Amino acid sequence: MPHRKDLKSVVHNFLGTYTSRYSDNDGWWVFGLAEPQLTDARLDLLSTLNNVHDPLSAATQLAQLRFSEQLAKAKIPGSFVREAHLTVTRSPEPSRGQVNGRWCDGHIFTFAVRVVSDHGRHSRRRDRFLWRHTMQRSNCVPPAAPNQPMERTADRCTLHF
Repeated sequence: MPHRKDLKSVVHNFLGTYTSRYSDNDGWWVFGLAEPQLTDARLDLLSTLNNVHDPLSAATQLAQLRFSEQLAKAKIPGSFVREAHLTVTRSPEPSRGQVNGRWCDGHIFTFAVRVVSDHGRHSRRRDRFLWRHTMQRSNCVPPAAPNQPMERTADRCTLHF
């Protein structure tokens, strides 16, 4: 028997799966592609988006899919949920973070979920470092090996031995 109190775990699990590295669009991390458009985005998690034509719509569609999957796993019917929104905001100041051992320029993004049921509200937020993906070249600099000069070219980083 599903319980409305289980929505708290749905919100927690949704944020964990949606902001994971497994959220991709054709093999690219969906947030890296949508990073320029995510400065202040509000996504409706209950509607369905059928036309994916840019990285933001791909991120929206993926959010809707992940949220519906978490509701189904918890066996919570959609009728329990009145509204569900994901708000994504970007910090105004840029930052640097390590991604797979490489330093990247990016921003801290806050993912905030708010779910309203007929018995109350549940919300949760999570901060993530995101960097912009460019399909032409990497914007991440690999760590240089000791005593080895590093040259950065337009399409790749090269270590000289």
